[in-house]
Amino acid sequence: MQPGAAERFSVIVASRDRPKSLLRTLRAIRQLDYPEFEVVVVGDTAAGSALNDSEWNWVTYVAFDEPNLSSARNAGVLAAGGDILAFVDDDAVPEPLWLSHHLAGLRETGAAASVGFVRGPDGIGFQSRFQTIDPNAETHEEHFYGDNPFLPDLLPARAVKLVGTNTAIRKDVLLELGGFDTNYRYFLEDSDLSIRLRRAGYAAVVSPLAEVHHALAASPRRMVGREPRSLFDIGRSTAIFLRRHSDADPVEMLDRATVRERRKAIRHMVRGGLEPGEVDRLMQGLSDGWDDGLSSNLERLPSLPKEPTGFRRVPPLKSGHQVLTVRRPGRRSALREAEQDVLRGENRWSVFSFSLTSWAHTVIYTETGVWLHTGGQFRDTGATGRCFRWCRFASRANEEIARVAKRRGLQDAT
Repeated sequence: MQPGAAERFSVIVASRDRPKSLLRTLRAIRQLDYPEFEVVVVGDTAAGSALNDSEWNWVTYVAFDEPNLSSARNAGVLAAGGDILAFVDDDAVPEPLWLSHHLAGLRETGAAASVGFVRGPDGIGFQSRFQTIDPNAETHEEHFYGDNPFLPDLLPARAVKLVGTNTAIRKDVLLELGGFDTNYRYFLEDSDLSIRLRRAGYAAVVSPLAEVHHALAASPRRMVGREPRSLFDIGRSTAIFLRRHSDADPVEMLDRATVRERRKAIRHMVRGGLEPGEVDRLMQGLSDGWDDGLSSNLERLPSLPKEPTGFRRVPPLKSGHQVLTVRRPGRRSALREAEQDVLRGENRWSVFSFSLTSWAHTVIYTETGVWLHTGGQFRDTGATGRCFRWCRFASRANEEIARVAKRRGLQDAT
């Protein structure tokens, strides 16, 4: 697919307290296989310091120290010159054909926004696929078929749930809607936009091949394993969401939110991520945030100017993607070869390295810019989910290459 000259993307990354993770995200963005895009980072002082190097001189940096994700994203929108805005978090990495698949969904359906799939930290399982959101802030898993973009049939009160770490939206539409609601400092800001988008009469397309891998880095609100440090902002944002969109009984909604979050906390406790005494403290924080959300004076949606903004095009790498397949003993040398090529800025690389085991598979994007697939040769990562399946190394490698080929534009293995 050859995008038209007018289809320019601005990739917007809001970053706070995660400079190392941010650089990994930017390395993956630099490897996007798309001819017309720019990158805008809205970040704190730590992000600015990390970007103070010639390696990142293609990034537009917007200094922003306020702990408000919606406001940060709006600052990125104001600095963006693209026709389509693509949002990704600073602890996530997009697949190389990410923008191309979002554009395909927007073009084929005429939708105003596109949401892609998000894989979890192991690079295999999904964190989110096709979901809808209702006015009571409840998420619903929906059925879908195949990899092609689609406009779903929705129940009247539901909207396609846009995901902040993997959404593309036409800039003129987002400006018309007033951007992100800054009353949501954290949590549900993307769901709020989903509801407003549908109520304004715009469609959102689901683009399964527009994939992002979400590493779930630690933050002031949660630990690496997603164990919450505080539920105050979740309670606050949920109460604000209901005030904006629902006529449900607030007492009943708080009870439902408490049950939902307590179950999550208990699961973390059982896995050893939380101490038993932490659960009650978290629930109290949820309740305190809820009270704050119900009593806060809600600000109006921001008025975002519609004047044209300059577009700072990232010089694209040449198209294509190189592949290496290697058994476990040769992994280190194969990675070194790929990394050196990446550092020279010559190619994108994926390395598939399997051992003579049935160990579970993982896919990671390394800090040096290589997609690394590891696991057992006899482990199935397909739909069957079998823990053991006899196969030759070459067959297993070719299956794994084929599984991700459409997301990366892979060439033949070497």
